[in-house]
Amino acid sequence: MGRFIFVSFGLLVVFLSLSGNGADPPCPPDWSFFNQSCYQVFNQWKNWADAERSCMQEAEGAHLASIQSLAESAYVAKLASNKPLRLSSVWIGLSATRTPLQERTWQWTDGSPFGYESWKPGEPNNFLWIEEDCVELSLFSRYLEWNDLHCGSLNYFVCKFQP
Repeated sequence: MGRFIFVSFGLLVVFLSLSGNGADPPCPPDWSFFNQSCYQVFNQWKNWADAERSCMQEAEGAHLASIQSLAESAYVAKLASNKPLRLSSVWIGLSATRTPLQERTWQWTDGSPFGYESWKPGEPNNFLWIEEDCVELSLFSRYLEWNDLHCGSLNYFVCKFQP
């Protein structure tokens, strides 16, 4: 009887170790899991619109990343810092629409509310009167601060989706 219990217990341990514990992240390979979302930084030069299209093709519900908190900002900055980005800033999913008076309203591509902000000092600014209606994580702030930039500029990008 003792041997039966020992063997049964051993088989149970093996079964549980092979089946996982339910805490495995539900993200595809090469994606990272944080706070109920999957993220991936892509080392491909794209303008903002093409980067958004690429995210939407990568996974169902994926968009350029929205950033809703300081903790999420720090996590995305860490992901970007761990990639060999070759002196590139990184597109996120924030862009502006303009009113007839050229005032900007900021919105996330995934439709989440715009509340948290992490602009570099002096941003957003439309540098040299160029319409800078898309937002990048600035390489020069270690990807922690936002810079508005012309949407046709080329950057790497970070995508996000909820599995």
